[in-house]
Amino acid sequence: MRRALMLLLATATTACATAGAPLPENPFARQGLVETVTFEHGCPRDRILLIREGPSTLDLDVCGAVRRYKGVEAGSWVDVTSLYPASSLPPPRQK
Repeated sequence: MRRALMLLLATATTACATAGAPLPENPFARQGLVETVTFEHGCPRDRILLIREGPSTLDLDVCGAVRRYKGVEAGSWVDVTSLYPASSLPPPRQK
């Protein structure tokens, strides 16, 4: 059931804007995301960059690896990278 929900969320997002800067300090919609990514991947904050942003999706460069996160509720994010083929993810911003 949970995987089906994540798959539904993953396919529901279509429009994305491109950015290329570090994540903002503390916007409400992204609250807790940087701490989650830092903990899950052992990557320092200054090496986490925003690649692309959609209504409920963020593609991040996490120490040179692309990770896709979905917002599931205010302040909660889930890494859904494994639900997508690598060819559908954007290239990382840093090498």
